[in-house]
Amino acid sequence: QLKKGERFIELGCGTGRVCRYLAKHTEANTFGIELSFLQWIVAYLLSLRWKNTEIYLGDVFNHDFSSYDVIYMFLMPETYKKLRDKLSSELQPGSRVISYVWPIPDWTPSFVDRTEGTPDIYLYIKK
Repeated sequence: QLKKGERFIELGCGTGRVCRYLAKHTEANTFGIELSFLQWIVAYLLSLRWKNTEIYLGDVFNHDFSSYDVIYMFLMPETYKKLRDKLSSELQPGSRVISYVWPIPDWTPSFVDRTEGTPDIYLYIKK
């Protein structure tokens, strides 16, 4: 559950669908970061109607995550292992990481949604 004023970022946001949905249905500040220029331009243009959304063109490995309350990612599984140490060092206590489909190696989830017929969703809370 996102609270008013919280900062949410989607890593590899593609066309920004998740960011736009949350911008419309919550009072959180939503951000997305995308490496592909073509997907970024689509996400950027589609998000212009929401004041609480920003879409960045860039590499997740060069982005500072210390100001975010919630990180959401649906990336290739090998990327999770590479991001693990960066997230561990930059996130503040209480920050939440949501991983869609694949778990983050060597992290213990606080909750796993294993709804039948849908991919697993892993929630991690930084201690």
